[in-house]
Amino acid sequence: TVSSEQQQQILAVLSNVDASANRLGSGNVRTNHLLIDSHIDQFKLDVDTAIRDARADPPNYFALGRLSGSCASCHKFR
Repeated sequence: TVSSEQQQQILAVLSNVDASANRLGSGNVRTNHLLIDSHIDQFKLDVDTAIRDARADPPNYFALGRLSGSCASCHKFR
């Protein structure tokens, strides 16, 4: 069970992720990182879905788990 305080913390983290994704760019913005350029729009959609589902009543954190998994696949220890 997730308390309302924990839900607010989750939403705050997701908001920070969303802001970071916006700074990386979406749409026609290009970076010098081909992987980011190829996947940023889908990542933004995944973040938006996780935020929407975490705000739902009752909240659903399945999309958040998927988002976390997509982060781990690129940011794994190398």
